[in-house]
Amino acid sequence: MRKVHARRYMIPAAVLAVFGLVFWVGCSKDLMEPDIDPPSGSAITNPVDGSSLNRETINVRGRAEVGATIDIFVNDVLEGTGVSSPAVPNDGLGGRFTVEDVSLGDEGVKDLRARITDLYGNVATPDETPRITIILDQTPPPISHIPPIEGAEWVDTLGFWGDGFWETGLPTIVVSASTDTSASGARLRFGINEHVANEFVTGPDDSTVYFAIDVTTPPLSGGHADTLMRYSLEAFDTAGNVGAEPLLIHWEVEGKEEELSHDDGHYEQWDHVVEGRPGQKIAVRFQAPTWANYVTKIIYYIANDQVDNPINPDDPSTMPFEAWIWRVTVPDSLPGPPGNDGYMPFTEPYMYPEDEWVAVTFPNAIDINDNSHYPDKKFFVGLEWHYRMNPYIYEDASEPLAFKSFRWNWSEWELRDERDTMIRAVVSDVPTLDGKGREAVLLPTRVPR
Repeated sequence: MRKVHARRYMIPAAVLAVFGLVFWVGCSKDLMEPDIDPPSGSAITNPVDGSSLNRETINVRGRAEVGATIDIFVNDVLEGTGVSSPAVPNDGLGGRFTVEDVSLGDEGVKDLRARITDLYGNVATPDETPRITIILDQTPPPISHIPPIEGAEWVDTLGFWGDGFWETGLPTIVVSASTDTSASGARLRFGINEHVANEFVTGPDDSTVYFAIDVTTPPLSGGHADTLMRYSLEAFDTAGNVGAEPLLIHWEVEGKEEELSHDDGHYEQWDHVVEGRPGQKIAVRFQAPTWANYVTKIIYYIANDQVDNPINPDDPSTMPFEAWIWRVTVPDSLPGPPGNDGYMPFTEPYMYPEDEWVAVTFPNAIDINDNSHYPDKKFFVGLEWHYRMNPYIYEDASEPLAFKSFRWNWSEWELRDERDTMIRAVVSDVPTLDGKGREAVLLPTRVPR
C-alpha cells in the first residue's frame, strides 16, 4: 500500500520539474543576453565648462553609469583613467567618478573629453560623450600704482622698509592704479582686511585699465599704532592669479592735544565768558584723528558766575545743563542731527566746580566711524542751557585764528568766530578704556578770520 501511495505523487512532481526547467531556461536566456546600449547621461561636473584655471594638474569629476571606465583626454591626449562608483546617497543620476592628477600641459585653451566605456565594452556615442573647454592661465595680471595718493604725502626717508612711504592724517585716502583687461578685479589688502577697486575705466589703447581704491584707516590700536603698514596692491583674474605690488602707508595717529588752561592766563574776566538762556545751545566743531572711533567725554571750562550758592555760599552755584554731540551737516558747516539724546550728567543743582575744567563722561560712547553722519570724523560738541544763564563758559581771544563754534538762538545757528569757546572733546579708539586703548583731548577746528 505504501508503494501505491507514493506513486500517486510521482507524476505531479515530474510535471512540476519539467515546467521549472522550461521557466529557468527562458529566464537564463534573458539574463545572458548582451548589453548593446552605449552609456548615456554622463557629464563632467568639475571643472566647469568655460572656466579659467591656474593649476597645471587637476582632478576631473563627473557622473557616469556605475562601473564604467572613464578615460580623460586633454586635446586628444589620454591623461588619466578612473572608474564610476555608486553615488552615496543615491540621487538617481547614476554613479560618480573622479579622475585624479590630470595634466593640462602648457598654458592655453584645453579641450577635455571623457570617453565612457561601460562594463560590456559599449562606448558612449559622440553626442553622449562629455566634453568641455577650459583655459589654463598661469600669468598674473600686471599692477602698477599711479602716484600721488590723494590725501597722503610722500615721505622720502630711507630705512629698512625701502626709500620712503606715504603718510596721511585723514581717515580716507584714494589710491590710483592700472592693470590690463586680463584682470577681473583689484584691491588693496592688509592681512584679512581689503579695499576693493571701484569701476574699471579702459584707456585709449583698449588694453590698459584704470581704477581707484578708497582706503579707510584700519584699527590702529595695539601693534598697528604709529607704525608703517605694508599693504599689497593687487590685480587678480578669474583663474586665481594675483599680480601684486607693495605699498607702504603710515597712518598718522597722534591726536592734537593741548595743555588745559587759558592761553592768556585770564580766568575771571567777564568779557571772556559765553552765557545763554534756557533752550539755547552752543556747539564747537572738532576733527578727530584717524585712529579715534568714539567720543567718550566733553570737557567744559566753567567760569565763576559771581553768584553765591543760596544753600551754601562756599559751594559752586552752577546749575545743571545738557551735554550734546551733533553730527556735521552737508555742506560740512553747521551742527546737524544730534548724535546723542542730550545727556544731563547731574540732576541736582550746584554740583559743578567753577574756574576749572569739568569732564562729563558719557555712559555710552558715541561712535564717529559712520562717515554718512560724521564726514571725515568731524563732529560738534557743546551744551544746552536749562536754567537762567548757568553755566558760564570761558572764551579765549588770544589766538590769531578763530575757532569754529556756533550758538543756537532758538531759530538758527550763528557763527561765533571772535574767540575760542572753552569746550573740548575727548576721543578714544575703544568705547571704554578700562586701562586699554588710547584717548586724546582735541583742539577745536580753526578757521581763518
